[in-house]
Amino acid sequence: MGRKKIGVPNQAQETFELRPFCYYCDKEFDCTKTLITHQRTKHFNCGECGLKFDTVTGLRVHMLNAYKKTMKEVPNAMPGRENPDIVVHGMEGLPKGMLEERNRKAKAERNEKDREQRATEKRAAEARDDDRPPPPEAKRHQAAAAPPPPEEPQPPEQGSNMLYLPPPHSQPQAGSAAAGSVGATATSQGMPGLSPSVAKLLSGSEAARQGPPIVPGLMNFSVPPALNGLHPVALQVLAFAGGLPSKSAAPPPAL
Repeated sequence: MGRKKIGVPNQAQETFELRPFCYYCDKEFDCTKTLITHQRTKHFNCGECGLKFDTVTGLRVHMLNAYKKTMKEVPNAMPGRENPDIVVHGMEGLPKGMLEERNRKAKAERNEKDREQRATEKRAAEARDDDRPPPPEAKRHQAAAAPPPPEEPQPPEQGSNMLYLPPPHSQPQAGSAAAGSVGATATSQGMPGLSPSVAKLLSGSEAARQGPPIVPGLMNFSVPPALNGLHPVALQVLAFAGGLPSKSAAPPPAL
């Protein structure tokens, strides 16, 4: 005889294979044969002469006939199971309801082990997913969702009339003193996007090196030394506005 299969009412599809156990001391064994040997040696053994019996009934009769003693409890039995009126041999003769109780206990233990195993497998699967690189589809979605980098303006080609302005982050930060002298900055550093000849004309430095500027079409006006650095077009505007003295004007009378 091996392990005993016990079915649960209304759950015929689930059966539990209980290990053979001793009713008197609740010890479990691998097979029924070993259980019977244990009972003969531990619980059905005469303490006076050492004879062994198959059941507690045989031991009671022996004690009464040989020693005139009435056995009141089974030797080496746990509290609550020492009654000699309950005759158990191996797994036969167990009290009603004991197998169902053992079955419920085994089922609860099995469910607890299953929950622990599923939790362990879930944690292991989550750890593998964290270490796994994202699939190519996820990478493409992330790249599509990311905003494109801002494009920096490119300088115009050589000979183009377009004026190139550098991006704000590349313009030098000028102080309050440099902000008031635009002509000096344009003269020393030049304006980006303009040819060198145009920059020289706008700055007036070329006219200053060549001497007093000439006002085309307005030869009758003289240019004061303080205005030598101005562009000829600016001098024409001053002449029409009356800001330049005329060469033919008479000197004011002496006081």
